[in-house]
Amino acid sequence: MALQPLRRILRLRTCSPCLQWIGATAQQIRGAKKLRRDPYITVQLLQDVPHFGPKGSILPVTRGRMRNRWFPRGMARYLLNHDLKNIKAGDIAERDITFRPDVESKRETVDIDVLDPERSHNLLESLLPDTLGFARPTNTDNALHGSITVADIASTIRAMAAAGEGALSRLVVKPENISFMAAKGKTIDKIQTLGSFPLRISLKEGLVTTRRVVVTRQASVIGSSSL
Repeated sequence: MALQPLRRILRLRTCSPCLQWIGATAQQIRGAKKLRRDPYITVQLLQDVPHFGPKGSILPVTRGRMRNRWFPRGMARYLLNHDLKNIKAGDIAERDITFRPDVESKRETVDIDVLDPERSHNLLESLLPDTLGFARPTNTDNALHGSITVADIASTIRAMAAAGEGALSRLVVKPENISFMAAKGKTIDKIQTLGSFPLRISLKEGLVTTRRVVVTRQASVIGSSSL
């Protein structure tokens, strides 16, 4: 029933950007009742975006920014299911707040007021929910197509912090600060199966934030290839 209005739109709006928007919207509608809505979405930049990254970068951004600013202005495109399946570990970049496309030969040094570890730890504790949820396509044996890496977690935290105000927007967590806890106290740097995994973020000895990462199966999209 939810796709009936989209079919009527398809008969009226047939330009390529419109079809891309409709296809991405259809995928977000399906399975929405089963999965908690993630406020962030992974997109690909279609042009250099100051303080985010160069053209071609794949990075997470808030849905509102993509829907209201980037997509209408042709600055980025939505990634569909077949795009997500082909993304390899490390392809998702972190936001580069120092990126200045207008500086060609030499980047301008940006004076950033870096937070001390204690302040960063306190902000991180208030920012992160108890559970970080991810939905990914899987094989029949529950193995993920690709993986969720510490770089993915760092990018997610960066996007969440960037949406905040004041000191929160300057919060920086690097992949080397993050680890997933495995059996017998061992640490790993990527998740490759469905399940619930302890997450450990250490900004300094004695300043450790612990949360859980829950990976669920991404809802399949029937007939998405026809959009």
